[in-house]
Amino acid sequence: MYTLQTPIIKVKGVGLKSAQKLNLFGINTVRDLLLYLPLRYEDRREVLNIKELQSLKTNTTNQPTILAQVQKTSSFYKVGKSIQKAVVSDATAKLNLSWFNSPFILSSLKIGEWYYFSGRYNYGYKTLNQPVVEKQKADEQILTGRLVPIYSSRLGLKQGATRRLLKNILDHLAPIEDQLEKQNFNVTFSSLHFPKQEEDVTVARRRLGLEELLQLIQTAKKHKKAQSSRRANFILKQSSQTQKETYTSDLPFSLTQAQQKALSEILRDLQKSHPMNRLLQGDVGSGKTIVAGLAAQHVVAQKSNVCLIAPTQILAKQHKQTINNLLPKLKTQLVLAGTKLLNKKQPASLYIGTQALINKLEVINPGLIIYDEQHRFGVKQRKQSLSHLLTMTATPIPRSLMLSVFSYLDLSILNELPTGRKLTKTWFVPETKKGKALAWIKEEVIKTHGLALIVCPFIDPSYKLAQENIQAASKLFSELKPFFSPELKTALLHGKIKKEEQEKILSETRSQKIQVLISTSIIEVGMDLPQASIIAIYEAQKFGMASLHQLRGRVGRHNQQGFCLILSNSQKAAVITKLKNFTQISDGQKLAELDLKNRGAGELFGVQQHGFNGLNYASWVDLELIKQAQDLLKTKIHIDWQSQILAPFSQNLLHSTN
Repeated sequence: MYTLQTPIIKVKGVGLKSAQKLNLFGINTVRDLLLYLPLRYEDRREVLNIKELQSLKTNTTNQPTILAQVQKTSSFYKVGKSIQKAVVSDATAKLNLSWFNSPFILSSLKIGEWYYFSGRYNYGYKTLNQPVVEKQKADEQILTGRLVPIYSSRLGLKQGATRRLLKNILDHLAPIEDQLEKQNFNVTFSSLHFPKQEEDVTVARRRLGLEELLQLIQTAKKHKKAQSSRRANFILKQSSQTQKETYTSDLPFSLTQAQQKALSEILRDLQKSHPMNRLLQGDVGSGKTIVAGLAAQHVVAQKSNVCLIAPTQILAKQHKQTINNLLPKLKTQLVLAGTKLLNKKQPASLYIGTQALINKLEVINPGLIIYDEQHRFGVKQRKQSLSHLLTMTATPIPRSLMLSVFSYLDLSILNELPTGRKLTKTWFVPETKKGKALAWIKEEVIKTHGLALIVCPFIDPSYKLAQENIQAASKLFSELKPFFSPELKTALLHGKIKKEEQEKILSETRSQKIQVLISTSIIEVGMDLPQASIIAIYEAQKFGMASLHQLRGRVGRHNQQGFCLILSNSQKAAVITKLKNFTQISDGQKLAELDLKNRGAGELFGVQQHGFNGLNYASWVDLELIKQAQDLLKTKIHIDWQSQILAPFSQNLLHSTN
């Protein structure tokens, strides 16, 4: 029998090499593997006889299963590729099967033996292509005739091997008592990896999600209590009104009321004896950077260092340039990988950098640390930092979530756009009007000497089913470059391009040598391209509301009129309604609430989850589950709730920033 604590190498079928591969991904025990989520599930439940399969009048998108006897096999080469063939039969008819570059498959097939085959049926050639093979046995099928889990190939194990390993574990797993529900927890694990129906996955994910939320909320409360009991390494002396006015007098604009309020809240926290833990939430373009910069100026003026940590080098350099322009008296230093700090005795500074800066926090000893778009919210800091913490985000967090899960944070909201900032005009463009839209973009950029951003979901074309028609940046670049030439120079930007080349492209874009930038969502967070006035988002249905809103915020940032074109070839009424709703709403907070209203726990099945700090099992939109966790902590659950299921993962539920 196995327990959750059984080392993975002790499991039957796991050799030293397999164990080492699994260890690389943090899978050291049975528990770790059971908690490893499938990427998705393939529906192979439809079991047909061969005649029924051949009566289909179209290619299949699912993978029907047949039970058939092998009659003969063959293998040959064609255009440099090996092709494997088999003829199988049942009581109703014969059928051809085909595989490409799979010579091993024939060694597993014996003439006269019966097997299950699951694959996509090609109506034109009357064949079952690339079918999965499973020998007919008395026990339960795990590869065919059911919902089949698909795991990440990064594990280094073949799909069949991973499933057989999990089946062996589940068949020999000692009973685990469920502390919350009157059932064996083994049922949850079985439903997660070998569900009989879609609903099984939803129930299992929600059960693990409840476990996760209980720890998250409990840890948040402990953190807030611990935070208030520690003494900050820097306490700001109250600045005079004259000093405050001096710091803002050189700005080329006046602060909005929301900015003034947020700055006052931050300064008030900095004067407290315990470390601040505040979230500065502001819509795209609301001026979070200047608020953070002014707070830093107060701290630096009182001879304490400040660190501003951005997710990328590009954004770190951009922050430095922005702050140098707006607050020229504030001493700043850029810290990237390989940067050596200057003499420790130098005057206090604002250090701006990437994750590399985190490794230097102990040396710098900042009084204030500012995180930009980390989506980790500073819950658990390196060595329980005694610095004041300010996290900036443009991700709108509904109030209901703030009051429950993020109760350990104090919140400042920038809900006003700076004076003169125009609302971006947003239009939905159906497939039939795409040509006219591109012609308008070209004409408008030539007329205004502006910049057009064109965004795609993927870098390269995908050949996966249902994604082969999704526009990719590399392909679109080759198509549109001739269209915009010679009047406009077009460039391609994405994450696979070397950092130096990325910076060169952005530098040329800012200097107006490039007028059309075709990109992935790499430009989504915080990137400031001053002359950008138009953004066209292809396959907009592939982006969430928050991402669409972030992308829209890349244009019209310097008081020029911005335009956002939402393109989609989807024919689904719900998708079109969602995108049209987006064109009518400019408030990020309202978009977040709309997402909560329209999405639900049912989306857990077959959908990769996106959480503010990467929840594994729960969903931020499942407010019912969040409330259930809160109620349990108030009633049934002991105040020091510890999960026997997620114990090894508890330290990761609230991510640290190191």
